[in-house]
Amino acid sequence: MYARTLEDVSKEYGRNGPINVPLFTTAEREWETCRHYIDQEVLKRDKTHCPSCGKEPLVRSSDAIVKLRRLSSAGKVHNPENERTMEQPQARQKETDVWGSAFKAAREDSNEQKKYDETGLVVSSCKHCVVPYAINMFKGESWTHTAFMHNEAMKSNAKFFCYDVVCQYWKWMKTKVARHFPEYRNLTSEMTGILPIMHKNAHQLPCKILWNPRWTTGMGLTGGEEHEQVFSKLYLYAYVLKHMAKHNRNDFLTLAILYWNWGKIENMHFLLRKKLEKARKEIKQGTPKLEKLLETHNLVYNDLPLIHKELETKAKAILDQRKTKKTTVDTLRRMLEGLHADLKTTSISISKEAENSKSRTKLRRVLTETKRKALETIELINSKDTTLPISYEDFNEGVFPWETVLDRDDTHFPTLSLADKYNIVDCWMLLKRAREEITLSKNEMINYMRFLIDKRSSLQQPSQKHTGEDEKFAKGKSVMKVSEVHHLNLKIQMALTTFNLKCNQDFSDFVCETQTNHSEPEFEFDTSDEDNYDSLSESEYSDEETESSSSYSEDDESAI
Repeated sequence: MYARTLEDVSKEYGRNGPINVPLFTTAEREWETCRHYIDQEVLKRDKTHCPSCGKEPLVRSSDAIVKLRRLSSAGKVHNPENERTMEQPQARQKETDVWGSAFKAAREDSNEQKKYDETGLVVSSCKHCVVPYAINMFKGESWTHTAFMHNEAMKSNAKFFCYDVVCQYWKWMKTKVARHFPEYRNLTSEMTGILPIMHKNAHQLPCKILWNPRWTTGMGLTGGEEHEQVFSKLYLYAYVLKHMAKHNRNDFLTLAILYWNWGKIENMHFLLRKKLEKARKEIKQGTPKLEKLLETHNLVYNDLPLIHKELETKAKAILDQRKTKKTTVDTLRRMLEGLHADLKTTSISISKEAENSKSRTKLRRVLTETKRKALETIELINSKDTTLPISYEDFNEGVFPWETVLDRDDTHFPTLSLADKYNIVDCWMLLKRAREEITLSKNEMINYMRFLIDKRSSLQQPSQKHTGEDEKFAKGKSVMKVSEVHHLNLKIQMALTTFNLKCNQDFSDFVCETQTNHSEPEFEFDTSDEDNYDSLSESEYSDEETESSSSYSEDDESAI
């Protein structure tokens, strides 16, 4: 369609003759390949590496996008090699049997979609929405894909791994995979699993307490939903990918992801400043909110760690209770909890995965049937147990009386309900994560500045002439390097202004050196007109902390 449009434009301006589409496509591939080699070999642009994360990224969030499918009939008529064939190796049959038993709980063999070859894409992202790797799916989404992404996250030295059902996946990885393959034990022992901040709302209370990103020390305000931003861009390519040949689809997705990554890298300084300002805003708004909650419930700051510990104990007790109680009423309760999970999952599928009105109508029928089963189960539970009745409103909110009932002998705050405890601790944890985010954002700014400086230094080094390289080619590379250095100088100036860093008048020596244990120069942030939140004790809430601390003004924006 692009070639036809270009042809019509050319005819309008007097050019005769049609555009050769196959030749045009070949030229486009050659041009993209040439651009890739220039970026990689000459300009030293690594579009799969996040400069702010550095060598130790904080988190990797992974999920599958099922809309990026390819029809098995696409390209098969002209190119039979596009048809996928299933390999069945014989030499590793024993190892395959072990893996099969390990992945049985993950339901590796999900329902096949026979008319599709590639059935989607599994993407992993850092907290700045840069995609380091992605893999194709040939059946449905399974934990084999998640385990691969988890292992890659471990190799990249990430501290946290985020997944939609990490509460179930983590248990499977510990009890199933690590039992047969001890080399993968470090995936759970050296990393921490968390739920995405929005997906946790579809989980029950124990998961919201034990796997909550806002309740995890060191996470900052990272929500674990960063891959969804990548999906919002890739969704636009769903239709054209469906009819592409195998190699065309892979090339197209690779270019699309690299294009997305480069856009994020180029605007990284604005993203980091935005994260810093968001953290300050959360502190400004959250501090009076927490004070009001403490005053309302007649609590003091020192009570918060104790309430948090009680909630964790209660969550673990609920999980243990599910393993031990096997009566008829308990079975019905577990069934109702499962229906709640189905209800939330189907609602998400309607908004995210449904491609057309027909699929949405089908999912709405499933939603209606789930609600009908839930009402019947609620009525049956209330008829068998009148001590802990449940309403449909409680079911819809995920509040189950048999889990929220309090044992007054095990709590120091009998007047507080479980929901009140959760809200108070959640507000407190949000403030703690906001303070962490300020420190994390400043460290990421430093990583980004070091990345720009190191890259500029490497490009300024005289390049060695390779054997067989003519003079014109060498001069062409030098011109491109000089242009890239000029681009980096502008990026450094813009980042300094955006981050509000202290710097010397001499642009070549803008790094402020401080006495540290390392010989490398360190950056100092100009905090003359902002409140130093990190220096305040968490038990103190003064009026100074609630004031706006942003030093980014319209003057700074005009300077940029």
